[in-house]
Amino acid sequence: LSTAAGVRAPLAHVADQVFLELALELEAQGVGRKVVADMFGLALRSYQKKVQRLEETRQQRDSTLWEVVLEYVQSHPNVSRSELLERFRHDASNIGAVCADLVNGGAIAQHRRSGEIHFVATSEGDQHSDDSRRQATTALVWMSIYHGASSIPLLAQRLGLEEPDIEEAVDGLLRTERVHLDEAGALRARRFTVPLGSSVGWEAAVFDHFRAVAVALGTKVATPEMRKSDLVGGQTAAFHLSDDHPLKQEVLSLLDRTRREVASLWQRVSEYNEAHACDEDARTTVHFYLGQYVETSNGQLPALDPQEKWD
Repeated sequence: LSTAAGVRAPLAHVADQVFLELALELEAQGVGRKVVADMFGLALRSYQKKVQRLEETRQQRDSTLWEVVLEYVQSHPNVSRSELLERFRHDASNIGAVCADLVNGGAIAQHRRSGEIHFVATSEGDQHSDDSRRQATTALVWMSIYHGASSIPLLAQRLGLEEPDIEEAVDGLLRTERVHLDEAGALRARRFTVPLGSSVGWEAAVFDHFRAVAVALGTKVATPEMRKSDLVGGQTAAFHLSDDHPLKQEVLSLLDRTRREVASLWQRVSEYNEAHACDEDARTTVHFYLGQYVETSNGQLPALDPQEKWD
């Protein structure tokens, strides 16, 4: 019965409902309130207070407590936990579980203000984007572990995220074996990848790319011996092309060709590393980045002819 409608519904109110309906029926038959109170073994004042309390909540019983709490939060801009407990004081023992379900289901969100938990209703768009936010958080956590953040406190410090969100992401990464614990219990990641064209996780890829560019530039400028080294640095070239330029497609496919070469080399290195254990404390990591953007006078991007792509 509790789950027949597809949602968990508390049944603890049934006894109160029977009491109220019986008491009202006795009064409707002309039995005095004092007599009815005596029949239930209650003092008249206690009986009157109980009937009044139950009449206040009877109208709510046409809906589940979950629905009533959700409607209340939706109709108020910011509701504190103490306010909910006072508003639904007759169901106070169930409010914690109800709010937890609503938060986990994405119907409401919680935050802490002045040391107390507050609840706000989420929009439909917020609810639909919850999964995307979780996946983006997971990608950021994965990337940070790959770059050396070995504990949840350190991840929280670097990313500015709440520890419960980080713990959820770490649990998922451990389950899928993208992250592992070393002998000392520290978080480790052997690789970090975001597939080309991914609709989620690209935030971490953008940040990782920016980090590589910034560190390379900073190292090149700040370290004199690196200024003459070909191991660290970058190069920028601008190609001016007319529509009928004979080298147009070769230039446009530069990113595609380089990306394919890098992907092939990365795959071969990864396969070797899987077969041959590497001492993580003595390894050398090469961060390679590439990028390309196109400016046109008419605002329309030129097409990259698939037949002209280099294999």
